[in-house]
Amino acid sequence: MRVVCAVILDYRNPALAIRCAESLKNEGFTSIVIVDNSEDGSSSLILKALLKKIDKTGLPQDIVVLTSWRNRGFAGGMNFAIKWLKNRQNSDYYLLLNNDTLVSAGSLKQLIAVSEQYSNDCIVGPSEIGSSNNSRLWYQKTFGLLSRRKIPGAFQYLSACCLLVPNALVGSNLFDEDFFMYGEDVFLSWKMHRCGKKLAVADISLHHIGSASAPHGHFFYEYHVVSGHFLLISKLAVSHLDKIIMFLGRTIALGGRAVLRSFRQHSKVPLQAFISVFYKELTKFFNCSPNNG
Repeated sequence: MRVVCAVILDYRNPALAIRCAESLKNEGFTSIVIVDNSEDGSSSLILKALLKKIDKTGLPQDIVVLTSWRNRGFAGGMNFAIKWLKNRQNSDYYLLLNNDTLVSAGSLKQLIAVSEQYSNDCIVGPSEIGSSNNSRLWYQKTFGLLSRRKIPGAFQYLSACCLLVPNALVGSNLFDEDFFMYGEDVFLSWKMHRCGKKLAVADISLHHIGSASAPHGHFFYEYHVVSGHFLLISKLAVSHLDKIIMFLGRTIALGGRAVLRSFRQHSKVPLQAFISVFYKELTKFFNCSPNNG
């Protein structure tokens, strides 16, 4: 019998996390862990209270609310839960989910079937997120562009909003915790490519609200998206020249994106976020800081 644990990462939206957990009914999970990733653990009591009210028919008996006591970001929150689970029991698979997702009936069976086709030497995502968004996308290294189809200089990656990961591929840290939000799934996929592992998709559709923890247009969202793209330079570059080219490419692409988004939203926030990240990354790139001239 397979031991499969679901991990739902929540940040101050317990109702969404509970709804996500309810979508896992009759899927055959051994346990479900809901991570309260807030700074003060304030959502934990609400999560536990809501769990008492729902119909648990079809859900595993083992449903745990795990309190992080600080906002570890996506990468840190997921790693925190996986380490806790590995110390608690041996699992064959981990299904990693955002709190704003809903899993359709039969999804787990199909995800595992695809993983077994590759001898569990792959990570697996849904073929679709929503009605028209692909889970498997392309990331263009030079400019940090995302696309649905292959373009020059791009590699495939899987969105981390829903990933089935075999235990053998988890390791001590699945995600790189240098990333707070955005970019960790791109780098994970890059590492899989480099290690000769596969990225696969199952023919299922995942309902995903998107940006539940960081609404589009807010400074927090704009800042971390841009920051993630710039951080990927040091993670993906293979030489100093490569870093220079990628830094220039992202400056052009992300600067243009910020201007366009500010114009469309009639708000300075996207441009302000870009400038804030760019200044920080520029000083880091030239190995200097505002205090040393």
